[in-house]
Amino acid sequence: GFDRHYPEIPHSIGAIERRADGELTGRFIEWGAQNLLLEKCPILSDRELEDCILRVQRALNKEGITSHTDILGEGGEHLFRGTWGSRVIDLYEKLAEEGRLTARCSIGVFSAILGQASYDAIIRGTDRVRLPEFKDRNWVKADAIKFFVDLGGPTWQRPGIRPEGSFASSWDGTEEEQIKEITRTIVELHRKGWQISKKIRRLMNKYGLYCPIRGSNPYRKMAKALKTNYTAQNIVNREFKEFGPRKVLLTDITYLFYQEGCCYLSVITDVCTHEVLAYTVSRSLKIDFVMDMIDELLKKYEAELDDKTIIHSDQGFHYTCRAFVKKLQDHSFIQSMSRKGNCWDNAPQESFFGHMKDEIKEVIKESNTFDEVNEILRDWIDYYNKDRYQWELERLSPAEYYLYQQTGIYPLNKGKTKNKLEQRIDK
Repeated sequence: GFDRHYPEIPHSIGAIERRADGELTGRFIEWGAQNLLLEKCPILSDRELEDCILRVQRALNKEGITSHTDILGEGGEHLFRGTWGSRVIDLYEKLAEEGRLTARCSIGVFSAILGQASYDAIIRGTDRVRLPEFKDRNWVKADAIKFFVDLGGPTWQRPGIRPEGSFASSWDGTEEEQIKEITRTIVELHRKGWQISKKIRRLMNKYGLYCPIRGSNPYRKMAKALKTNYTAQNIVNREFKEFGPRKVLLTDITYLFYQEGCCYLSVITDVCTHEVLAYTVSRSLKIDFVMDMIDELLKKYEAELDDKTIIHSDQGFHYTCRAFVKKLQDHSFIQSMSRKGNCWDNAPQESFFGHMKDEIKEVIKESNTFDEVNEILRDWIDYYNKDRYQWELERLSPAEYYLYQQTGIYPLNKGKTKNKLEQRIDK
């Protein structure tokens, strides 16, 4: 079924090599392309696959090897006459229960649908993975996802062999787009509870990626330039985890430097879900932009708030002025304030600003206009709410966690036995 008229296939699937006149050479590059070819070929029966497993293990035993890894899953259904297919996972478990295995096996699940190198194929594949119970994980286990990045394997590193017009992997897009998709895939797999062993470190080194570690802030006290004329009781009292969604909202202001000077960001977040519910950016510290933030909060979430909702802040003049206090009273909100000069009383909000600046401070610093800063903040906050997965939120994004709290429906379905770490998280 393959001839010179067979259409070109996407880069993420692979390549079918052709001569100058268009005729096929018979070389199918990458697993996706090989799956296209080999799905037309017969695969082994269960009994033949069992025999393959046992013969390989006996060969390993002769070399003194008592444990190994195997790559199995939907991405390899048609590869090597089915010996990479998902059916083999069940056969490993069957052989383990029968006591016939002679070496331990750790399975790397090849989840990519038909072996395609893309975020969509890999993540959708994990949702379709159905693994056996693995009654004795000392013999067989499957905690890790295996996916492939290097085009043509180790030949990639050799000068003069890199395929013309291609990038650092078989993924689609420019090199920058590939790095973004690969990173996105790693993050999503990790939050779904899958391991990727040393691949993360290797890929980060290869592509120059790094994860900054925040140092502690030596400035624990913030000087107040203006004298306040009103203070509220510290109702929250650092008990940030004692409240449900939309019950305690934290607010604060931070400054951001860019090419034209400095601007100010006012944010209000839900302490339970970590969602940014409203924010405003201003060129000045006039009270108006904080009032606008409250208006935005009411416009979007008034139906979810009630007379038990607490708005907690420091004792800055924006929150002690009459206009702000009256605004909260008019909408039956309860006002709470940190102790004077004690940033720990509003620690989650301070932490949010710290992480935000770790990620986008340098980008904002290079921005030429106030509008550019606004655009960067809008994109990052949208990403933070919808795609910034957090272990503290059971590996969900803030928006997903709020929905989970409201419905009780947990959106991540790995289709595999939970490991000890996951059981501790659930507990």
